[in-house]
Amino acid sequence: MSILDIPELANLLASYLSLLDLSICIRVSKSWNYTFVPHIWHIIPPPASIFMAQSTHESAELLRLATRSDFLAAQQQPQDSSQGINNKAACSATTTTTTATVDPTQDSTSPEPTEQELLLHLLKYCPNLQSLHLDQWSGTNADLDFWRTFARDVVPSLVQFRVEFTYQCPNREKPYTGPVTVSIPPILIDKCSSMMNQLTIPYTNVFLETSLQEQEQDQDVEAAAMVSISNEAIEDAGEENEDPAGNEESLELAECTKLRRLEIDNSTASSLRLLADALRTGLPNVDEIEISYGDHYNDEFVADAVVASVLSANRKGWRNVSLPTLDTLSSEALVQHSTTLESLQVRNTPGFTSAQMCQILSTSPYLHTFMILSEGECVEPHVSHILAEDFIDLDPVTNSLRPWPCVSTLKLFRAKILGIPRPDITQTHYGCTRGEPAVGNGEEGNGAVVLQETHSGQGRELQAHVYERLSSFTRLKVLGLGHDDRDFGNENNFVEEPSGAWVLGDQAYQYECLEMSLDSGLQKLETLKDLEEVNVFRMATCVGVQEVKWMTKAWPRLVSVEGLNADTNEERAETWLRRYCPGILSNPCSFEL
Repeated sequence: MSILDIPELANLLASYLSLLDLSICIRVSKSWNYTFVPHIWHIIPPPASIFMAQSTHESAELLRLATRSDFLAAQQQPQDSSQGINNKAACSATTTTTTATVDPTQDSTSPEPTEQELLLHLLKYCPNLQSLHLDQWSGTNADLDFWRTFARDVVPSLVQFRVEFTYQCPNREKPYTGPVTVSIPPILIDKCSSMMNQLTIPYTNVFLETSLQEQEQDQDVEAAAMVSISNEAIEDAGEENEDPAGNEESLELAECTKLRRLEIDNSTASSLRLLADALRTGLPNVDEIEISYGDHYNDEFVADAVVASVLSANRKGWRNVSLPTLDTLSSEALVQHSTTLESLQVRNTPGFTSAQMCQILSTSPYLHTFMILSEGECVEPHVSHILAEDFIDLDPVTNSLRPWPCVSTLKLFRAKILGIPRPDITQTHYGCTRGEPAVGNGEEGNGAVVLQETHSGQGRELQAHVYERLSSFTRLKVLGLGHDDRDFGNENNFVEEPSGAWVLGDQAYQYECLEMSLDSGLQKLETLKDLEEVNVFRMATCVGVQEVKWMTKAWPRLVSVEGLNADTNEERAETWLRRYCPGILSNPCSFEL
């Protein structure tokens, strides 16, 4: 008895073999061929070169020509459609014969079929089709009949469907995405069967076609952004002259019982209100949401209360949340989902308090990503920070750290931890006394208060406890305590040093932070064996050569140390790292042009 006689073991063995291995196995014997051939076709690799891609394009063109010939033949010789489909599906030679014998140029009166007609004709031969991706298809009102037919005849059998709408402008060589009439997405959604688990309809403009006279009427047309559905992704991309038919879209969304994730881009307050209504009345399985406002730096046009209503409307509990802004009301709404939260990513946090952040960290048993710092935005967001005493969360009875449930799950932590007195820092990097602004845009601002120790050694005590808390996150891969979002292109952000040189000012520079030195207790982080990235951008650290030597030994998976060279010690550390550990990426911090 061979191992191949046991299908479960044979399938397990085949799963470990490459395509080359499988191609060898099928030539061993007939029984091996019978066993391993099906596994070769589980995955068809993409074209490996431009020549193969060109060959794929030529094959697609041949398929189109064959479909066109067969379509014209069907027009010339009407026959029972069901019989014809079954016969041609059973024997591929029939289609080849029809293509070879029918010359579409013989009947000059036959109208040229449209791409839409050819697609519907081709899909008649695919009654068991489950996954379909349509690229560059028109979605205007003139195409409604096609999409109604497509939704009726094709969509019900699909499990996965993705369509990308395009529009060919007369003055452009290539088509571009959009616009899409507001009627099409509901037509497609309405015909989805209970087996549909992925329906993605990305677009830039959902609109209602109106006459010029209607457009000139002095009325406010409120935008109501549509949302596509998918178990994996939802993409919503803004609005332009839409009809306020919000109730219909809300009802359509509420019926999407398999929907799990929402991705919403360029949305307005009205579209988010519709989404909140849909969450209250349906969408029982949605637990992931990503909201962005496109290229807008000013997010104030979407009220905090509207975002809060979306967060509060979820009945299942959010798992993954990605937002551009968390203000007072939305922060309060988010905290209510801390027990289910797995990932939190926010760029702007004007209303996210230290207590709320620690409430999430201390009550989220599944949390693996906590990120409230963004990189490379070149904007000036309101970035909240965690106070060291809140982060330590000391039990006054036992004088020990309270246990947090995310210690075994947290892998990415990016947040500022401040509130640590640093008596060792009396001057800024520009030679000014701390608390006094430099000439120009002062890095600490007018009237900045320098935190003082209540007793000698308090700063080091707090740091030891913060290190202890961080050391409990034993699965941590990314430790981001600093970040860089400065705008080098804005001349108003530069300040004058005492030497007379002009350098980039930094209002958000961290002085009341961890030293990240061995003297302050850095060695407590030796438990972070999975750590890959450390970020200390714009932080007043005391990292030197000894510290980076210790990091390379204590953290065997380290691949990146970002933010060194702010002072002489860090410059030496960064130089040593580049010389002796070239495999570790060193991204230094710069304060000059």
